[in-house]
Amino acid sequence: ALDGTGAKLKLCRDTLQDPARKTYFRQMAAMNFLNETLGQDALQDLLPYLGHDYWRLRELSQKLAVALVPAGGEATLTALFAKTKDAKTAAGVLEVLATAKSAAGLKLAKQAMSHEQPLVRQAAVKAAFDIGGDKMLPDVLAHLQQAKTQEDLRGCEQAILSRRDDPAHVGKTSKAIIAMLPKGSDIVRPSLYYILGQFADPASMAALKKIGASDDMKELEKFIFALSYSPTREADKLLLEIATSGPTRAKLVGAQSVRRMVVGPQGYGDITSSEALDFADAMVRLDLDERLITYIGHIHEARALKTLMYCLRKGVSTAAESLISS
Repeated sequence: ALDGTGAKLKLCRDTLQDPARKTYFRQMAAMNFLNETLGQDALQDLLPYLGHDYWRLRELSQKLAVALVPAGGEATLTALFAKTKDAKTAAGVLEVLATAKSAAGLKLAKQAMSHEQPLVRQAAVKAAFDIGGDKMLPDVLAHLQQAKTQEDLRGCEQAILSRRDDPAHVGKTSKAIIAMLPKGSDIVRPSLYYILGQFADPASMAALKKIGASDDMKELEKFIFALSYSPTREADKLLLEIATSGPTRAKLVGAQSVRRMVVGPQGYGDITSSEALDFADAMVRLDLDERLITYIGHIHEARALKTLMYCLRKGVSTAAESLISS
């Protein structure tokens, strides 16, 4: 018969045997017990949870694994990475090594940037930059330039934008991204627009302004979509300039305009009603997008009512509903 500790170990391992089970708090308790009892030997049990879809299980398993890295856990994780066939799990291992700033993790991440699984490559690019910093920027930019999947693009975006608050990084990277624009592939160019829009420094915005004058409507549509996520109010001015250039351009801007009502410097919700209405009032005079008009109805200010009355006079019936809700 198993003694007390042995019985508990078996119970905990049985609890973690099937990651698809939804006994979340039992699973979390099992992780904690195995970690306290076994140390790095618990990594094998934590492994299937490092990339788990449920955030509580993923975050706890990664937190425990990170703490085990300095005591020899990085060698164990590197070996487990080589054996796992599950892309989410492999990505989770890379995230743990990146958080731990593991030297071995950098070597593994660089190798994994050419992994056959796109999700693993995404995690690898971000991990390599998280650990290696500036010296890995050329590798990240090269990966971005030859990207073939959305996962590759997201990994590069996450890596590059993780230091968007560093003016030196922005200046250097913005210059490199602008240089990539003329030769960027169809799948890569929207990411370049997005990164420049997120940087929102003067050089990036100047480059974006030139692109906004394009006569290629399909390309302009991708450009406007990317720019609509920019945290700067300068993007409002650029989008309005594009919309003023003609009805087709106005309709393309109008289709993405509601996003400008919620995006600000610190992300979603970081925008005043006054800023939102500055854009909305100008925009509805160029294109009567119904989603934008509906959103205006959620702003409980007299100025919003005036804008909605304009829309109603222009024959937008939904403006009446927005007036009532405001």
